Amino acid sequence: MGWLPRFLRCHGFRLRCAHGKSASADDGGLPKRVRQLRELIAQYHPSDVYNMDETAFYYAAVSRRSVCLVKAPALKQNKSRLTVAVAANAEGAINCLSSSSVSQRAPSGYVSNPLERFTRAAVKAG
Repeated sequence: MGWLPRFLRCHGFRLRCAHGKSASADDGGLPKRVRQLRELIAQYHPSDVYNMDETAFYYAAVSRRSVCLVKAPALKQNKSRLTVAVAANAEGAINCLSSSSVSQRAPSGYVSNPLERFTRAAVKAG
């Protein structure tokens, strides 16, 4: 144990974490659903099957941990973010990247200024 943990313990500091929501998925019926999905996808040509994932980068987020003497007040997280969607078809011939910087209060799919969104597609080399 180094000097910092001993100092914090000696002076009554605590490392506190802000807690959020959590839930677990029911994966009991997962094998059946995967089989159904594969049967459904098999009906289509690979060039017509797309996989898309959307994710967010919270660039203004602050740490959820704090060293303090007394219980710290809860702080609202800053949810300013950059949203990115990546898509590709099953053949791998078409890959797309789309990103938009929209306020967290805007409805899904809303773009306040069309120039804020860019789309780029690349054809597989070869």
